[in-house]
Amino acid sequence: MSSTYLSVVTLDDLQAHLNFNLKTNDYIVFEVNKANYLMQRNLLYRADYFGVLLIKEGFVRYTEGELQYVLKAGDILFTNNSRSFRIDYISDDYVALYMFFSEEVLESVGLSFVSNDVSATLLNESQDIIRNEPDLFARMEFYMLELKRLNTPHLEAPLIDGIMFHFFSLIVHEIVAFLSRTVLVTPKSPREEALSSEFFHLLKQFFRQQHDIQFYADQLFVSRKYLGRVVKKTMLRTPKEIISQMLVLESKLLLRTSKLSIQEIAYALGFTDQASFSKFFKKHTDFSPTFYKSRGVV
Repeated sequence: MSSTYLSVVTLDDLQAHLNFNLKTNDYIVFEVNKANYLMQRNLLYRADYFGVLLIKEGFVRYTEGELQYVLKAGDILFTNNSRSFRIDYISDDYVALYMFFSEEVLESVGLSFVSNDVSATLLNESQDIIRNEPDLFARMEFYMLELKRLNTPHLEAPLIDGIMFHFFSLIVHEIVAFLSRTVLVTPKSPREEALSSEFFHLLKQFFRQQHDIQFYADQLFVSRKYLGRVVKKTMLRTPKEIISQMLVLESKLLLRTSKLSIQEIAYALGFTDQASFSKFFKKHTDFSPTFYKSRGVV
């Protein structure tokens, strides 16, 4: 049974229904299952916001236009605000992580981070379902959970604006690179995919204490050179760039939200002293930690 009635759902509607206490209403990240699924089956919807959906367990079947699609565990879906759809079926074991955000956020990231053809890539009418990319799935989940963690009322607006920009930039970059096929064209072996995934999981656990690529190479029983080559091929950045990026984001978070001194933050992030931490932070942000902490720079 289908319906010709179109229900337009706004981001404000969604946030009002979920009743989350958020710092900013520009985006929302939450986990979905069959019990808390908001949309009714067999009704036609169109959302006025953009979204990234990560399917963790189970599957959902939906119709868009005249075609029916199935999203299953491991799939990634990017959806834009030009599409109408109908939910047909949700499995009992369905679990997913959803992120929805406004067009203003996407425009801000796109204009500042990638080229003008981003809109053509992200606003196309075809289905942007990414399958069988476990390492990409893991990275997207990490970015989205970090955005969820940041969107809490006690965080100050400058912090939200700055670090949110970084994570949205990463998400847009990953999606555009994959969908456009302009960067991710080099074939990856199963071994390379597994290695990059293992590296990323180790990185989430140890990046605060371990900054040396050799540590991760040793943990993975490969050479430093080989790990660097595989990570660059699969994640589009060198291990050093990824570690530095994560340290910068964590530094900003601690500087703006914790009561720790700069010296204590330096030690918490694995630096030998405050001077080496300050040098690293200024190299990557153009600001000293003291200036950033006191002035609220983003």
